[in-house]
Amino acid sequence: MNGGGSGGIGEVGEYVWTRLPDQDLGEFDYYHQNFPFIVDGSTYCLAGYMEYLPFKLNSRTKRWESFDSDFDFHNLSERYLFSYGSKIYYNYYDAVGGELLGYVGAYDMNTSIEQQRASLPIGPYPPQEYISFVIGNKGYLIGGRRKDTNIPLNQIWEYDFGLDQWTNKGTMPGGSRIGGVGFVVGNKLYFGLGYSLMTMNGQTIKRYRKDWLSFDPTSGTYASSLPDFPGTVQDAIRGFYINDKLYIGYNYCDDNDAGCNVLWEYTIASGKWLKKSIPQHDYEANFFSIGNVGYMVVGAIDEFWRYSTSSMIPASNVIKDPVSAASN
Repeated sequence: MNGGGSGGIGEVGEYVWTRLPDQDLGEFDYYHQNFPFIVDGSTYCLAGYMEYLPFKLNSRTKRWESFDSDFDFHNLSERYLFSYGSKIYYNYYDAVGGELLGYVGAYDMNTSIEQQRASLPIGPYPPQEYISFVIGNKGYLIGGRRKDTNIPLNQIWEYDFGLDQWTNKGTMPGGSRIGGVGFVVGNKLYFGLGYSLMTMNGQTIKRYRKDWLSFDPTSGTYASSLPDFPGTVQDAIRGFYINDKLYIGYNYCDDNDAGCNVLWEYTIASGKWLKKSIPQHDYEANFFSIGNVGYMVVGAIDEFWRYSTSSMIPASNVIKDPVSAASN
């Protein structure tokens, strides 16, 4: 389906996907990558080779507009830690006396001021494939792996934005985890999936996980009895949160995995998973939500989709969900 038309809003009464009108955002490298993030109520997306060119979403028109900045956004998706206030926090490398060190920086999206912040005390290399989130005035980083050794990190790190201080809060609920996904609802984190590493016959292999946990970092309590994720497990699982429901989709589809072009809905109150529809996407997809509306960005902003109970016209671009199938 092709986007087009000036657009409008029509009530449909149920959640549907609508493809917003396509935009000509310029020439991109053949890498169809994107990385959306939200700062101080504004939504940004990096597009193109290693998510480099920055755009800002016009909240009124739902159109992406060029965003001028001197900041080096290159590869931010692998370095991004948190958004807090008007700043993004991220890992970066620097060399001191010939030694490569991993630092933490903060960049103010409004003032363009960049600052060095307290380094995460895990060694000279930043972690990768972690889950990061913010609750109150604290940022949290859990799991992941060391970049230099690939050793899984079985730790919870808490960052105090006011004190510029990291605190080790102990081991992770459920053990070490690489590449998981997490959502903050109130003061609680819902998280899981990803993979762990195991050695067999002298070789290290991935062991994909289906477990689903809840965790309150302020009290250190968690529940491991939530129903397992019923969908296909693989790398690069993404999602968003609206109306007390969590939605999990896939960043991309493996060549031999036709089961990943679905959206999984998790209802917090009932603990049930439902399989929902999602537009077919052949390039990398990422998700975010604003209020009670979910969004999917495909490729280098090649496609932009809206998931809501109101549909952006033209109606021919609307994908209504067939009968949802309960998970096994």
